[in-house]
Amino acid sequence: MAKQYGPVKWSDWLLRRVYASPGSPMDIENRAEDEKNRRCAEGCSAGGSSRSKTHLKEEQLQPKLDLKFYGMLYKVKDDSRVADDEWMCFLAKDNAFAETLPFYRQKCIEHGCDAEQIAAVDLTIERMKAWRAANPQRLKNPDAHGEKLGP
Repeated sequence: MAKQYGPVKWSDWLLRRVYASPGSPMDIENRAEDEKNRRCAEGCSAGGSSRSKTHLKEEQLQPKLDLKFYGMLYKVKDDSRVADDEWMCFLAKDNAFAETLPFYRQKCIEHGCDAEQIAAVDLTIERMKAWRAANPQRLKNPDAHGEKLGP
């Protein structure tokens, strides 16, 4: 199935990712799409992408907010790039982050977020719980030892 650019229903994309068995045709397609996006992010040489080199250059000039991680993030719903000064990354293996998500969910409710946002947070919590249950040996307390956190 060819990648369709433009608005994508996030739940369809997420379910396709979550339920793709390793080695299945769906998994192989997901991996091919990830590789194409990676190559595109590195130089837009994959072809067929809506992301231009000029567009990426302009976005890369933004000051980076998260100093522990790097990469390019794209919104699933419309394939737009999230600027570096708008995102932060937390890992599912991080014990403190795992305890924080239910609090985040409650804050979303207090702020009047729509039902889709609450459902997305619920799904994230359930997926994280499942990953943590399947990978207890990888869980750890957060640290920044050895990180390069500044200029």
